[in-house]
Amino acid sequence: YANGQFLVSTDWLAQHVNDPDIRILDRQDIYPKDDFYSKGHIPNSIRMPTSAIKGMKGDIQEMLILKNLVKYLEENGVSPDDHIILVGRSEKLPATTRVFWALDVLGQKKMSILDGGIDKWKAEKRQVTTEVPHYPKVTYAIPALHRDRIMTGEELEGYLGLYDRLGLMVVDSRRPSEFEGKEMSRSSNKLGRIPGSTNLMFMALLTGKDYQEF
Repeated sequence: YANGQFLVSTDWLAQHVNDPDIRILDRQDIYPKDDFYSKGHIPNSIRMPTSAIKGMKGDIQEMLILKNLVKYLEENGVSPDDHIILVGRSEKLPATTRVFWALDVLGQKKMSILDGGIDKWKAEKRQVTTEVPHYPKVTYAIPALHRDRIMTGEELEGYLGLYDRLGLMVVDSRRPSEFEGKEMSRSSNKLGRIPGSTNLMFMALLTGKDYQEF
């Protein structure tokens, strides 16, 4: 991969799981009813609820609220100098990559996703635990706010019909049935897609049967 540092293997994490500058964030629990973390997680990993990266802004759901993310990082002892490893269930990988994007907005320099997720970790019979680690609270000094990582609906609407001239490609990562307007998307009240967008379903980027890898 051109940016291979964005992924780590299970072998790599097994060798570095106890490193003092590693912080492992566990995204197994996506919905409030989920309880995967308490049943077993990689040693030293910290449960990360969806509320840390998704909230209500105005009347729109699932928006990134940066103050919630920063509060979570501070309360769990995650520093800008740490190497953050993101772990999730491989069939729900968008819940993990969203955290990568959110940290990128904050300018976090060192962050990687565990390729294959906890599914591959367990398939290889590596150690899991139910113990919950506790790290001292820190002040998270935002390295650099990358506002250009975020596009608002209002901004994008102003670019309609100009994608080619602006060098833009709008990628719709939903299921083809949603993209084609045959099925309603979650949290949406309209069928269809953004004009001029291209469909590339997220899971098409992955491969594997027992667990999904890039």
